[in-house]
Amino acid sequence: MCPLFIPYYGDFFYYLCHYIYIDLYRGGELLDELEAIGCFQEDDAALLLLHMLTCINYLHEQNYAHRDLKPENILLEENMKLDDSTYSIYFSWGVGDESFCL
Repeated sequence: MCPLFIPYYGDFFYYLCHYIYIDLYRGGELLDELEAIGCFQEDDAALLLLHMLTCINYLHEQNYAHRDLKPENILLEENMKLDDSTYSIYFSWGVGDESFCL
């Protein structure tokens, strides 16, 4: 597994709630950071983009598409971590529907 993803340990349902077991990350979401500081310095933004593209590339190499990339699903720690892969979908080129709508 790519170290830039939050590991998933399991989940359960209790009444109308769905609980997911993941590691605790105290760095906050990218959205919170953007709201607090307004914008990133160019070097910080370039590093964040590199990490995001590394995650996306890893997913695509494994034939997965995330389908829910947004600032709320990017957690900040020492390095950024990509969260909420519950919307991910496995795809196989050349099998079944070959549209870009996953």
